[in-house]
Amino acid sequence: MRINLLGRFELQDDHGRALPKPGPKRRALLAALALDLGRTVPAERLTGLLWDGAPPANARSALQGHVTGVRRLLMAAADGAPPAGSIAEDPDGLHLVTRGAGYALLGHPDAVDVHRFERLCAAAQGEPAVDAGGLLRTALALWRGPALDGCGSGRLAAEAGPRLTAARWRAVERLAVEALARRGEEGGLMPDAVDELKALVAAEPWRGSAAALLARCLERARASGERPSGTFEFTGCSGELARLDAAAATADGRPLLLTGPAGVGKTGLARAWAERRADRFPDGRHTVDLRGEDGAAAVTPAAALAVLLRDLGADEGELPDGTAERAALLGRLTSGRRLLLLLDDAGSAEQVEPLLPGHPEVLVLVTGRADRLTADLVARQGAVPLPLGAPAPTEAVRLLAAVAGAGRGIAGRVVDREPEAAARLVALCDQLPLAVGLMGARLATAGGSVAALAEELAGVRAAGCDGVAAAVEVGWRALPTEAGRVLTLTGLCPGAVLDAHDVAALGGVPVPRARELLAALVSARLVERSGPGRFDRPGPVRRYAAELAAALPAGERAAALGRLLGRWAETAEAAADATAWFRRARPALAALADAGAAHALDAEVWRLAHACGPLHYLDGAHLDEWEQLARDGLAAAERLGDRAARLRLRTDLGLALVSRKRFTEAATVAARAVAEAEGVHETAVRDQCLTALAGTLAASGRGYEAIAVLERVVASCEARGEDAPSTARALDRLAHCLHRVGEAERGLAHTDRALALVRDHPDDPLQGTLRFSRAEALRVLGRTEEALTASRAALAAAGRHGDTRLTLLTLDFNGALLAELGRPEEAAHCWRRALALHTAEGRPDPALERRLAALED
Repeated sequence: MRINLLGRFELQDDHGRALPKPGPKRRALLAALALDLGRTVPAERLTGLLWDGAPPANARSALQGHVTGVRRLLMAAADGAPPAGSIAEDPDGLHLVTRGAGYALLGHPDAVDVHRFERLCAAAQGEPAVDAGGLLRTALALWRGPALDGCGSGRLAAEAGPRLTAARWRAVERLAVEALARRGEEGGLMPDAVDELKALVAAEPWRGSAAALLARCLERARASGERPSGTFEFTGCSGELARLDAAAATADGRPLLLTGPAGVGKTGLARAWAERRADRFPDGRHTVDLRGEDGAAAVTPAAALAVLLRDLGADEGELPDGTAERAALLGRLTSGRRLLLLLDDAGSAEQVEPLLPGHPEVLVLVTGRADRLTADLVARQGAVPLPLGAPAPTEAVRLLAAVAGAGRGIAGRVVDREPEAAARLVALCDQLPLAVGLMGARLATAGGSVAALAEELAGVRAAGCDGVAAAVEVGWRALPTEAGRVLTLTGLCPGAVLDAHDVAALGGVPVPRARELLAALVSARLVERSGPGRFDRPGPVRRYAAELAAALPAGERAAALGRLLGRWAETAEAAADATAWFRRARPALAALADAGAAHALDAEVWRLAHACGPLHYLDGAHLDEWEQLARDGLAAAERLGDRAARLRLRTDLGLALVSRKRFTEAATVAARAVAEAEGVHETAVRDQCLTALAGTLAASGRGYEAIAVLERVVASCEARGEDAPSTARALDRLAHCLHRVGEAERGLAHTDRALALVRDHPDDPLQGTLRFSRAEALRVLGRTEEALTASRAALAAAGRHGDTRLTLLTLDFNGALLAELGRPEEAAHCWRRALALHTAEGRPDPALERRLAALED
């Protein structure tokens, strides 16, 4: 087993696959012991950490129960093998042992990412011959987010998190120093240093040393031809930036249209200008990648509007369905705000026009290369055209020399020896930065003469390719067979961003090998780093990969897609709170489901759709995408004739429709699912779905139908001798439904019965939900003080379990109770806390803001 604490708490098996996570207390126990691996941690300290400084009277006995549970977990991860007598007998395992009045976790330090990180950083302090940069890069790649996120103990995170974060930032600064000191010796080190420094400066903008290092690294990268993600390729772009400045100053509501051929650097220039002129847009900058050149994969105006509206704080439940209605809402939300909207890679005026707010204070910057785009936007919207031409031949040759020399340690020498051939080569590239960079990388990685490479490129161009397409093909030819195969298979993946796990799944190779292949593709400039551990493909590479993938045998395509669908489903199932993964993967889910359906991978499609349901629910946004994914999964289940899968997906669809406040449709879907449930023989699946379907019926105003369904579920759980938490969940839903129809007294009795059932399950998140249900019933019954006590207990439980949704509900509810009790200052404090959390989640709550303002007036 591997324990990962440098980011969201994560358990993995020895092959890197995610394992199910235990409850918060056991996560806290594992994290505390893993941080002090090999050392005895007193039981008194552990109880303080597990209960955040307020252990109950029975904390010692409860701790022993959690220790037993963790030991079972460790044994299960070791395939049930009993603990070895010593670490020497089982060097790869992790074992929890009792030592005096405390406990210790024994195992190899590399089994815990914190200790591996510290070992690599210490090794980087070695002799000059040590590859310090490589060690530091490997160490920093272990970080996936804030240290100890979700570890189950706020106290432990507060104690150890700052120390670990400080060590991370020290390693980042050392990596930058290595990148600056070893110029030309470590191709690819500078982009990592820049990415890590950007994260550091964003987290700690007051850290002057980091800002200074970032400036030096960016300057060095531009001068040497290394290209950190998001930076413009050439140093001589000051004239273009000045043109953008002048055009923006007189735009007066007209869109600016930055045009040019693929690979000229439109996106890089637009983003560089946006970053440098951020102070002109105090109300925000928002970017949408329209993928206008990707044909059927281009983003529709409605989908692009949804992205912008969410970024601008629109309420998800009120998001209109129609393009015209969304465009009108965009106009209202942007009125009077000084904003920049960057619409990247537009394919047509029809794709862009609904996204134009038409306010003089909102600047819209569009990039694209279609002639019709320019003509139509200029004619119909008065767009200001800003054509971006290729760099001068001498500048293109300098880039070629810099990129070619970066891989050989003596910049430009290979190009300097053949000036005429170099001039011909960049001319064949149309002097476009992307194509020139690809050819420089080809010289750096594959060797050969400039003249021979120019001849090869000329041969490809003779078939009618433009400079960028020809350079992509020539760069591809030089790849090792396995790297070329993997890059071709990425053409099956609709997502713009990939990681090593995606590539491993597509190629059917181990994750370490996938990382090696990605490194080779980065060196060839066919793949770009878009952040630590994340990789993107330039548009022309992505499109060429899709063409090659489409020509593969159907069986090979289906096998690769099946592995990718399975990998994503496993990730979603094993970590229902994997928000970082979900944010990256979500935009591609529907397209991947479509690709799976086209290859008859229906079992994989419905499994992915169902696994992502809880993530969509927790996300609380992109509800239209959730609905579509649920419909895709349902269609797949119906094609298979799998009744249980069909029930699961119809249940998910009902929940998505309720979340979108489409109650009539939701009730129809739920009623049909309830009728079909009798044909499902897996009783646990059936009861779980019926419980959720009852919630959908209740939310849709059909409370008595929901009550009848839940009474059946409770009876079924009791007849089967179901475990206490499952029965308690059914009782909780039944209580909610009774509250809705005005039978609060009956509902309270069911809630109290459910609480009694989970009394011996203190780590079950249901503890908070049940206490909140109790508070709601007590409020209806007029027992307001008791309701406040119950709701405060629910708030404490929500905090222990990291349940943000319940925390927001209880804070809002507590504020309302306190206002009713005539305690406005306490009520305002609750609502301010709730608003702060809404803001931190990126989801403002205007209704709550209005209530708070009214209270404070």
